[in-house]
Amino acid sequence: MEQTRQFVILGLGLLVLIALMFWPQFQAKRRRQQQMEQLRVGDEVVTVGGIMGTLAAINRDENWAAIEVSPGIRLRVLLDAIGRVQARASVEETEQGQEEDAQP
Repeated sequence: MEQTRQFVILGLGLLVLIALMFWPQFQAKRRRQQQMEQLRVGDEVVTVGGIMGTLAAINRDENWAAIEVSPGIRLRVLLDAIGRVQARASVEETEQGQEEDAQP
């Protein structure tokens, strides 16, 4: 009876330890996924390599984005290479950017 109790306490302790070790990773992954889903054309972003620019186009199906680093100069990068969003585009800026992209 005493051994069973010890195993139960040890098992519960291990479960708590594992939960404390991996919970922050799950939360960070969820936050990153939400951040990527909220990306919009016109957002100011920084890549993991330190390149700063404005999102000019996003292709989620093929997993890439075009970042305008200077007027008329666009770099195509993987979505995973976007490290963080510096500033969100307003809805008006997003609609204006989409209209400009649609024009030849």
